[in-house]
Amino acid sequence: MNDFDMNKQAFKDSCKMFRWEIEEYNELEIRESLSEIDKQAMIFMHEDIHYIQNIFDNLKEMFGYTAFIIMWLYYVEGKTKKEIAEQFDMPRNKVAKYINKWEHALFE
Repeated sequence: MNDFDMNKQAFKDSCKMFRWEIEEYNELEIRESLSEIDKQAMIFMHEDIHYIQNIFDNLKEMFGYTAFIIMWLYYVEGKTKKEIAEQFDMPRNKVAKYINKWEHALFE
């Protein structure tokens, strides 16, 4: 597996956990006492949350809000390219082309 594929897969895996990590992090943050395991988990979640936020911030800065929304729907919401194409009333292959372009810009 090359660097592009590894970076893309790491992003995809983190996106799957993104919402859960935010909820879990916020719950742990309000607890009065934390175990060492909880503290370590919070460090990991904090880093992962910021990793995803930074990627999406970079995407929005480089390509605009539409790119941000499409990639959010695809990676975080788990929508298919077909579903996104229908939502934006555009051909599926155009959505696929945009996603591919943005992935290469972000992960190469």
